[in-house]
Formats: sequence, structure tokens, C-alpha cells
Amino acid sequence: MSSKVIVASGPPKLTGKPLPVRPEINQLLANKDLKNLYLLALEEMQAKAFDKPTSWYALAGIHGGPFEPWNGELDGRGSKEGWYCTHSSVIFLTWHRPYLAIFEQELYNCVQSVLKTFSAEKQKTLKPLADNFRMPYWDWALYPNLPKDLTTPKIQVTYGKTGEKKSINNPLYNYKYPNRTSIDNTGRWRFRRLPGQVTTRETDSDGGQSLQNSLKITGSQWGDAGSTLNARDRVYFLLSRVESDPKHTFGSFSSNKWVPNGRSSDYDSLESVHDWLHGFIGGDMGDPTYAAFDPIFMMHHCNIDRLGSDFTQFGSTYPELTEWNQISREALKTKIVAKVKQMYGPPLAMIAASQNDTAKVQQMMTLMATPPLHIAQQVEAIKPPAEAAKHPLPKSSGPVASSHTEAAQVVIGTPPPAAVVPVTIPAAITTLVKAETHTEYFTNLRCPKYIFNGPYTVHVLLGSASTDAANRQNDPNIVGSWSVFASDISTTGCLKCKSDAEENLDVTGQVPLTGAILDRVKLIGSLDDSAVVAYLKKNLNWSLHLASDKTRETDLNTVVGKLRVSVTTVKVTKPADKEALPTYGNWEPVPEVTVDKVTGTGWTDTEGFTGTPPSGAT
Repeated sequence: MSSKVIVASGPPKLTGKPLPVRPEINQLLANKDLKNLYLLALEEMQAKAFDKPTSWYALAGIHGGPFEPWNGELDGRGSKEGWYCTHSSVIFLTWHRPYLAIFEQELYNCVQSVLKTFSAEKQKTLKPLADNFRMPYWDWALYPNLPKDLTTPKIQVTYGKTGEKKSINNPLYNYKYPNRTSIDNTGRWRFRRLPGQVTTRETDSDGGQSLQNSLKITGSQWGDAGSTLNARDRVYFLLSRVESDPKHTFGSFSSNKWVPNGRSSDYDSLESVHDWLHGFIGGDMGDPTYAAFDPIFMMHHCNIDRLGSDFTQFGSTYPELTEWNQISREALKTKIVAKVKQMYGPPLAMIAASQNDTAKVQQMMTLMATPPLHIAQQVEAIKPPAEAAKHPLPKSSGPVASSHTEAAQVVIGTPPPAAVVPVTIPAAITTLVKAETHTEYFTNLRCPKYIFNGPYTVHVLLGSASTDAANRQNDPNIVGSWSVFASDISTTGCLKCKSDAEENLDVTGQVPLTGAILDRVKLIGSLDDSAVVAYLKKNLNWSLHLASDKTRETDLNTVVGKLRVSVTTVKVTKPADKEALPTYGNWEPVPEVTVDKVTGTGWTDTEGFTGTPPSGAT
């Protein structure tokens, strides 16, 4: 490969023009011309010769395989193995930022190349779109349905020179590996993808429909009403704790590496949420060696970068940050708070934020009794009529924006029905709305990252697991999942991975339980702490699945003392100002929930528990 220095600077900034923002993928796909440019640019980039340093193959290979130097560069440890990406580290977010930039600048160049194939007249229309092109992000927490254009093997494009409409292999669906192999100096086949093989995702045999179904917001047991989306809840809790927990550092926010600091509050991280999506998509996306070759990878990581930007309040790369670029830090913080609550606030927090307004609670309950809605729709629907009229919901099934400057104002989805259907509000919810504080519940998980020599997932359930182990992520009793994005140590060229494995590095994650508890309030009978703890003690379960064999569960008895599962709680105080975020108090683990469960922690080994164990407890 060439040894010419390539600087990761991202797309050029046009003189006198504001920095373009990255659009949400649904927004990009809703623009016919922009979608066509994007698809043709992806096709061009994926077709580049593998030995060019700016080809799809070479740039994707920076993240993992094929374990060879990119553009002659040694990795951070002076090795020629060619594995540069850093996971389970405080620089997880910051490493990926320039990686996105170099990928984006090459895709931008391909967009410019495609633009030149169109007639001079058509270029006048397309040039503003091409010049302002940025890679899209997929906000899977707000828009959990995988866009259809990412699940179809074929897609139609219009070529510039001829105007021909043609059905092509969809460059958003998969990537075709080139005609070469990667053999190390001992003759061992290291990069286990055959020439001509394509990237895969879980359930591709039905055109992605099973994956699309599994990503939809699920129903609940609350009178067949309501919805719980655990990924959204995790994002909300990560972003909403910034102000009220000064010990919640950038390191604990960004990295899933376990730091034994006695804090049960630090188990979740943006990296752990990131791992979940990799595991959920599965296939090549679920393996660090091959993940970056999948077209979903970049839009997933653009979203992770965006959420990291919200935490650090840095930059103006995304719609919600651009409009705040020229305001004070205090005003910026206010804007971020409002956006976090609007986009990701879980039902419990939203109901609590309604103060004592019974009418709004009634509206919220009505919305939960209708077919599942995006959270943005739920927020929009409970605005006063005059305010809602100022920002009407579009009637299309996807996000739209009338201009580039309106990108940050997009609210998507079908409007909720105008009629208010009477719904009986459980007494526990009425009590909750009137209370100044409530309890949030979480499952904490910790395990050696490389214990299974590859990726694995722990699914958390409230109730018994079904007998269909292969379809566990769609189990009716599932609450959420914790995935670990781990390499195969026997084949990887990642020296940091090998070192972490030798040191028995533990990683952590967290699965919020409160939304599922709220769904089941009629079954529990009360939201009093004692009632909820008794319910969790009886019904909380989890199952372990290896990516190498998802057709069966792994026996938990084989990982006792390795996998550690606990439950922790925190008292959350309703903000005096309804535009502010709630305040999180002291975190209190509840060992009695897990003490008698296989791989559950007990009274003496639950991190953060400072109470007095019962006599003779372990």
C-alpha cells in the first residue's frame, strides 16, 4: 500500500458557509436526490481496489481485520499487526472520532465524483446536496425500526450519464469482500472471509424482516398498553445524570472497563450501549474483526459520536448542536436538557415531569393504550393544543425536513388519534405523579470480557424464559440485553485485546428495570419499594448466550464467580423546574434480589452495598 500521509480532516468546510451537519439516516433517505447520490457514492467506494488506502476495504480494515498495516502505519504498540482500534478504554470515543472523519472525507469525495456524472443542468440541483454531504447517523434509541432500505438486497438508483434507472446490489445491505485473502507468516488463514463473500447480519435469510421486527418497540403487560425500549432508557439515564452526579466522569461515561471504585452507579457506559447494538445486529456487525465492513457500522458510530458530543457539549456536527453554536454555555445546557428529555425520556420520567397535572397523565395513559409510538410523538401529543399547533407532526411515515436549516426541528411519525379514549389509571401511578421522589431500578452486570473467546450476550427477563433459546431477544418477558463486543483471542491481531485477556479485564453494563416495572404495575400491585423488591426477587432472571452458538443457552453454573449480576436502586427527585433534569441521590444495591440466584451476587460481594447483611448471610 501507499505510504503517502493521509490526514483525517473530514469533508471540507466551504468558505463563508456554516459547517454542514450529519443527518439522521431516515431524514437522508427521505430526500430522493440525496439518497441517490449516497447510494451511488457507496457503490463507488465499495468497488475501489482493496489495495488503495482510501478504499472501503482498507478503511474498514483499520478497525479490525485483515491484520495488516494501513498505509504503512504501525499500530499504537509499534506492531505491524494492523489493529488500531481501542475498546474498553477511556479513549474509546475519541479514537473513533477521527476514524469517522477519514471515512467520511472519502465518502464525500465519492459523492463529488458521482455528481460530475450528471448533466450540467442536473448538477445545479444536486450540487448543494453534494457540497453539504455528511455521513448519516442512525438514532436507534429514538427510531428503533431499521429503515427498509437497509434490509433489502436490491435497490434502485438513477445513473447520471444515461439517466438509466437500475436495480443494483444494495450497498446499504451488505459489502462484498474482495478477491484476496490474509495469510500470516506461518501460513495461517487469519481473516476468515472468503473472496466474494458478503457481510451478514442476523436473520438475513428473510430479507431482514425478523431483524426489523425485533427492533420495533415492544408491547407490555400493562393492560396490553405501553412500551419499553431499554436502549432508549439507557441513553436517557447516561445523559441525564451529568449534572447531579459530579463523580460520574467522562471515563465512566465513555468506557465499559470495570473500575473497582465501590460505586454501583458506574456500571453503564456509552461503550456498553454501543456493544448492545453490535450484538443485536449480529453477524459481521457482532464481531470486532469484521464489524466495520458492514454499512450499518458507520451510521451506528456516528450516533455514538453524537451522544458523546451531547455529553461533552462539544462541536456542532449534529442538528441539535448546530442551532446552539452561538449561545452561552448555560443556555446550551438548558437546550441539551430539553432535547434529552424530549427524545429519550422514559415514560416514568415523563409522567413524573407532568407534576400533578392529572389531565396530562390521562393523555399519557391514553397514548400508551394506542399502538406503540415513538417517544417524540408521545411528547408532542401531550403539549397544550396551542403549542402543538406551532409544530405539527408531518403526515409521512418517515422524517422530513423542508430545508437543511430545519433538520434539527424534525419530529417524525403518524400523529396520534385526536380522540381521548378513557383509560383507568392505576392507583400506583397516581401516587407516583404526586410524589416528589421515586425509585429507579437497574440490573448491574460484570464479567471478564474475553472469558468466552468471542462476543456474548446476557438477556435480562422478568418472568420465566421461553423454551425458544434461539429467539431469546424476542422473548415476551425480556427487559433488555447486555452484549459484550469481544474478539476471538485465538485469531485476532489486536495486541491490546490479547493483553486485556491476559489481565482478565472485566467489563460492565446495566439494564434499566423501571420501565418494565411500570409496565407490570398491575401485577406487582404497588410501586412501594418492598413490593417491587419482592417481585424482582421472585421474577428477575437472566440467560447467557454466546455469539458462536445462539441456538442454546450457556449453563450459568459454568460461570459462577465470573459473571456477576446484581440489582441496584437510586432515589430520583423530581425537578422543581419541569424543564430541568431530575436529581439522582445515593445509589443503594439490593442484594436480597440476587443472593439466591446462580451468578447473582450476595450480601458480601455486591459492589456498593454498605448495609448490614442478615445474620449468617453470604
